[in-house]
Amino acid sequence: MEKVEKRLTDLSGALAHNYPEIKLHFILQDFVYLRNI
Repeated sequence: MEKVEKRLTDLSGALAHNYPEIKLHFILQDFVYLRNI
């Protein structure tokens, strides 16, 4: 199970590295959501 989690972490890290705009999009979404509470 730990192996799977590590692979997921590595995968999301690779995604964030290759597609910084995806990460930025989620951060912006969270920011807008928090402002609207």
